[in-house]
Amino acid sequence: MSSSQRPSENSVLFSLRELRRIEDDRVKKEQETARAKADAERQAREDAERRAREAEEQRVREEQERIRLAREAEDQR
Repeated sequence: MSSSQRPSENSVLFSLRELRRIEDDRVKKEQETARAKADAERQAREDAERRAREAEEQRVREEQERIRLAREAEDQR
């Protein structure tokens, strides 16, 4: 800065830089929050899909076991 700048100009420049830093921090936090929300939503969706898939696989196994037991019972008659 030139020696001709007055202290009030320095103060204004400092304030502007500080405001810019605050705004940059706010924007960064908003982006991080949005990213975290999207990640959480994706994880929740994947977890729900996995639980549904596991439940269906369990239902199929139980049905296969029921059929196997019914055949064994029928064979023993």
